[in-house]
Amino acid sequence: MCCDGTLFSEVSVRPYDDFEMLTTKGLTIRPQGEELVFGLPCTEFTGGRCAIYDCRPAVCRSYRCQLMRRVDQNEIGATEARELIVEVLVFRDRVRDSLHEAVAPDSPTPIGEMRRRLRELIGAPAGSDGPVLDHAALMHEADTLGLLLSRHFLDDDVAVHATSDRPAPIGHLRASSSARDVGADRHS
Repeated sequence: MCCDGTLFSEVSVRPYDDFEMLTTKGLTIRPQGEELVFGLPCTEFTGGRCAIYDCRPAVCRSYRCQLMRRVDQNEIGATEARELIVEVLVFRDRVRDSLHEAVAPDSPTPIGEMRRRLRELIGAPAGSDGPVLDHAALMHEADTLGLLLSRHFLDDDVAVHATSDRPAPIGHLRASSSARDVGADRHS
């Protein structure tokens, strides 16, 4: 979920990452403020796998979601964690499909951006209550998804309140004090 735009809308690239290799491999890196970032969903995440795994950015190598760390610390079993992931993915797919239909039918758009567009649509004057009520129910589901992601996958320093108007689904993945094992070979 970290690579497909579910948890984050963009990833910071660090100065020690190999920019030339990353762009050669297909990432589009752009400036944003004082940082360099690439957008999510990652163009190199296909078929549930990272196509640039061996040279992926340091932030991608180091990121360990809250659930993975809980498994590592034996706070939750691997089977229970997999079941939770499956449940969240099924719910996420349903919400994402409904959001696409409502606000972004022609383009792959991160969940957070679709939530922002839906929030704008709900706030806009409507000709009838029907669509507004339908969109409000969808917004409730999208906010519920945000809370599930925040509760099970994100750290407090990354998570943003689920009803935030920020374009990021929950946050922005960047190197921080919560980054673990920068040289680790494992990837969530």
